[in-house]
Amino acid sequence: MKVLRDCWDELTVTECQYGSYFFNGNEFSIYVSSWLDASPSLSEQFSKKNSSGFVGHCVLKFSGVQSVRLKTSTYTLDAQNQAIWDAPVMNELHGSGQGGNEFYLSGSLRGFFSSIDLVVDASEFELHVLNLDEPVSEGA
Repeated sequence: MKVLRDCWDELTVTECQYGSYFFNGNEFSIYVSSWLDASPSLSEQFSKKNSSGFVGHCVLKFSGVQSVRLKTSTYTLDAQNQAIWDAPVMNELHGSGQGGNEFYLSGSLRGFFSSIDLVVDASEFELHVLNLDEPVSEGA
C-alpha cells in the first residue's frame, strides 16, 4: 500500500463508485472501487486503471473528523429503462475531532443503482493506494 498525503487537490471525487466505509469516532475511511479521477502524476501510482484513465482500488482516509453527512438515494428502472428514485436516506455521524476542512464526495455505491453525496468535516486527508492483492488476495 502507498500512503499519499496533501493530494486532495489532485483528485476529482464526483463520479466515484464507492464501497464499504468505516468510522471509529475520529477517522472516516471509504473504499473507492473505480471512477476516481486523479492527476497524471497520481494515476501512475495506482494498480487499477480503466481504459478511460480513471483509477480505483484505494481508500480515502480522513482524520480529526468532526462530522460526516451522507445522503444516499437508490432507484429502480422501469420498463422504459427510466430511473424511479426512492426517497433519499440521510445519515450524520459525529466524531471527536476538530474538523476544519470540508471534503465533498459524490458518486454511486458499488452493487446498487444509487447516488451518494458525502460531506466530511475533518482536519486531515490521506489517500491509501492499494496493491492489486490488498487487503487479501483473490481466493484467499
